[in-house]
Amino acid sequence: MVYMRLGLFLHNLSHVLLPFLLCLLFSLLLKTYDPVLLYLSIFSGALAPDLDHLIMLRDYRFKSFFHFLSYVMSSDRYRKSFLIFHNLIVIFILPFLFPLLWLNVYVGLFLIAFHSHLILDLLFDFYAIGDFSSWKIRRRI
Repeated sequence: MVYMRLGLFLHNLSHVLLPFLLCLLFSLLLKTYDPVLLYLSIFSGALAPDLDHLIMLRDYRFKSFFHFLSYVMSSDRYRKSFLIFHNLIVIFILPFLFPLLWLNVYVGLFLIAFHSHLILDLLFDFYAIGDFSSWKIRRRI
């Protein structure tokens, strides 16, 4: 139980730290770009993958949005439902879109932050659950 709580704490901490670390890194590397757009693209990219958790609001009954949010933050069982972004296909396809960074830096940073979030989730699942079975597509949308 303590092992799982520590894992959830580290998972949540990594999702808070990820956009800040990416902003620090890319603001040092890309000094000539607009910092507000840079931060906006990184933060939106780092948070966007979790939008697929909202599918569970449709599939399950929660008393309120805060009840749903506490369920997602404290349970590993939410991985049992199909999530649009949290699957291996998305993780493998996203790197092929990284060359968009040269066409539009902000879109590229959004994709890098998006992919980094998914990699952190995949690593957390492997650390906490011990396998990648929750990342397979089990049912259609």
